[in-house]
Amino acid sequence: MRQLLFALAASLLGLDAIAITAGPNAPEPVNLISETGLDVGPCADGGLLSYPPAPYKGSPYFLRQADAGFASRHDGLTQQRAPWLHRLDGPSGANRLYTARHGGRAVVLSSCMAGDCGGHEAYGAYGLESKKYQLLVHEGGKSELLGSRSELLAAAIECTQARDRALRDQARRAAKIASPQ
Repeated sequence: MRQLLFALAASLLGLDAIAITAGPNAPEPVNLISETGLDVGPCADGGLLSYPPAPYKGSPYFLRQADAGFASRHDGLTQQRAPWLHRLDGPSGANRLYTARHGGRAVVLSSCMAGDCGGHEAYGAYGLESKKYQLLVHEGGKSELLGSRSELLAAAIECTQARDRALRDQARRAAKIASPQ
């Protein structure tokens, strides 16, 4: 039970995967991930979330190194945006693989701004076959959709957000039970 509470609390805080960086003189970033199995599973649309194969495993920060096509598309969309969004180096969930009912696949990422995940977060989906990229950014109470419009990518983001919301709700309920007032 204690391990489940820890995993749920970590997910609530957006700490499933973190790219640890600390400025220009810092040691190489480390790709830390915790594949608990809590953030994957079936989607309402018949799709499925799972953990992706290498080189897409880990945190969003490392996707730019793993796939030059993704890096190019992400950089093009975020060049003039906030540094946390451009670098994808804030707290993040583990990258996931969305597989649609019809077989299309997309790598899905989530990241937020350190210190204000509630106010600044992003979900992105990168089509493995199409090489299209869609990024949904929430900042300051507003949402903006950047990049390619695609049913597959939109479904991947929607499924991942729904899974994350359910996990956060479960963590909140578990925390209330663990610390009765």
